[in-house]
Amino acid sequence: GVLRIQHGFVGYSGTSQVVFTFLLIPCCLTVDFRAPPIFPNTPFVWAWNAPTEHCAEKFNVPLDLSLFSLVGSPRVNVTGQNITLFYTDRLGYYPYIETKTGKLVNGGLPQSGSLTAHLDKAKADISYYIPTDHVGLAVIDWEEWRPTWVRNWQAKDIYRQQSILLVQQENVQLNVTEATKTAKTMFEKAGKSFMLETLKLGKSLKPNHLWGFYLFPDCYNHYKGSDYNGSCYDIEKRRNDGLNWLWKEST
Repeated sequence: GVLRIQHGFVGYSGTSQVVFTFLLIPCCLTVDFRAPPIFPNTPFVWAWNAPTEHCAEKFNVPLDLSLFSLVGSPRVNVTGQNITLFYTDRLGYYPYIETKTGKLVNGGLPQSGSLTAHLDKAKADISYYIPTDHVGLAVIDWEEWRPTWVRNWQAKDIYRQQSILLVQQENVQLNVTEATKTAKTMFEKAGKSFMLETLKLGKSLKPNHLWGFYLFPDCYNHYKGSDYNGSCYDIEKRRNDGLNWLWKEST
């Protein structure tokens, strides 16, 4: 590429400007745009989140976890850890459909849930599980539905079907194509609001924690085959780009 300087440097000749420009390029290329590590002099953080306390309690076999900078347990009664996972029943009123029974929980669909009530409850839940704001990780583990409409395949297709049915019930004059388009818009808008506002709330209450969602981003390339190389499909890259709002808000 060609680097163009719009305005000359006062007091410098053309040759000096060219020399200065080429000296500047290596400096720009070495700038580190990554966020600093959460622990000083620890560029890579090992985290442990398994209920291994049972080993000591039941079998008197303590485990040495000194290798890990972050240690936590997913048990519901354990609080104040430096790594906290918020499952579907531990953070607000997350709307979802029970896989086995089909029961609608908290409205079932994000567009049928109450975001206000959810955030009120989430505020109390965050204060309970993270009583003090020390440095740590806060991971929201919501796996029932995905905010990108097309990614709700297989068992998650029920969220698309129920969303379409909801639109058809409220607008009987719409055909399937029209109802699907409307349902997609409503679902993605509501799903985005639930995820985005929950992140904002967590960051405002516990700013020293790093907040994000489990399994985001994902390439959905989990298949077994001799030709598997771990690469991300182009279509999934584009879909991940569509979640830029989530990456910007995550820490």
